[in-house]
Amino acid sequence: MLLQNVILSFPTLFVPKIPKGGSKKRYDANILIAPNHPQLQDVRNLFSSAAMAGYPNGIPAGTNICFGLYEQKVTPDKAYYDARFIGYHLLSVTRGEEQGKPPVVNLAYEPIIDPAHAYSGCMAHVNFDITHYATGSGGIGGWLNGVMVTGQESEFGRLDGKPTTEQMFAGVGAPAVAPAAPVAAPVAAPVAAPVAPAAPAPPAPAPAAPAIRQMTPAANGASYDAMIAAGWTDETLISNGMMLPPGGVAPAFV
Repeated sequence: MLLQNVILSFPTLFVPKIPKGGSKKRYDANILIAPNHPQLQDVRNLFSSAAMAGYPNGIPAGTNICFGLYEQKVTPDKAYYDARFIGYHLLSVTRGEEQGKPPVVNLAYEPIIDPAHAYSGCMAHVNFDITHYATGSGGIGGWLNGVMVTGQESEFGRLDGKPTTEQMFAGVGAPAVAPAAPVAAPVAAPVAAPVAPAAPAPPAPAPAAPAIRQMTPAANGASYDAMIAAGWTDETLISNGMMLPPGGVAPAFV
């Protein structure tokens, strides 16, 4: 089962340890599930199925079980008891050393190497199973498959009381570099009106302008006044086919 957005509590995910009262090294983690968590009932159902398979007549008193209310599994005499979690459910999951280190990744599926990023009090997605087991005194166990750390911290902060790296070395690290000022996005230039072609060297003085001036398509939409302003003359306009001569007949070009 994949259980999302839960709180890791005192995880052992990178180096296996022998738990108190145990004889074999293992990886493990406690998972705190809020009373209003949308997947809480799914975990209850998975636990009930395992209990029915192993103990069809009911779970005997004193049986080791991996899931229950926090206040039932962690009593006030425990050093790590935290009254803030009364009403939460606690799921304990484990993985034997012989199975190898469980995958621990970030949201980009990149392996996490530094245990400081998977600390007690961080938010995570956990993949696990719950089954009945008959070895030893027997019980109902939670089996750890893998952990994805979200990079977020729970509303309760760190549960182990340890400072972050930033807190331990505050004021002695490299000075923070101010972020670069945002660069404004380029603004598209407005579309310019048709630009008249550059004028050639003017010939001898032009004759008087005809009374009617009709531009041809060769002028690329430029008006007579725009062409004149660009340095053209009536003669160069007519000789280059930009304007019809008097009479309206364009000159022939060879």
